[in-house]
Amino acid sequence: MQVLGGVGVRCRQLMKIKSINLYAFGMYVHPESLRAQLGEKYAGVSPSDLKFRSEFYDDLLRHEVSLTVRMVVLYKGLTVDLVRSAFQVSLRNRLRKVISSEDDEGLQIFCSYLSGDLKIHKGTVIDIHWQPGGRLQTVVDGRRVGTIFSENLCRAFFDLYIGDPPVSSSAKHSIGESFARILNN
Repeated sequence: MQVLGGVGVRCRQLMKIKSINLYAFGMYVHPESLRAQLGEKYAGVSPSDLKFRSEFYDDLLRHEVSLTVRMVVLYKGLTVDLVRSAFQVSLRNRLRKVISSEDDEGLQIFCSYLSGDLKIHKGTVIDIHWQPGGRLQTVVDGRRVGTIFSENLCRAFFDLYIGDPPVSSSAKHSIGESFARILNN
């Protein structure tokens, strides 16, 4: 069973005047997976220290820790085309960071899941699960859309939330502090 590590909101600034909340997100972790992968290295490190250590987040992205990001659409005008386009750009940039290339077959497959057939509306819940073996599973409103086998895409996707720069710094640090508490329990 996964537990909630932290929450945040993805905002988009409009002409430096107004900020629109696009979606809320939460990151979940399987505590036993986290302890098995990183417990020995980080046990005893205080949560207030660990939340600022970039090495900790790098280790989270390097190891097979069972993670989930749950996104809940907040903005009424968000369409599947906008979501696909935003993820395409963001994930290409993160793939460049993770593997020094934006070419990953998994990205094309992931974007194909976000097709015109998929309806996005205010309140839509999108779960992205990083599972063992480099599997990235996408679930929309409880319906499994597909699973991609790409360790690189897994790292790139979760780098959006706990890498540098994250979509929300405060959420990243809240997640790090919560994960550190789990390691010390």
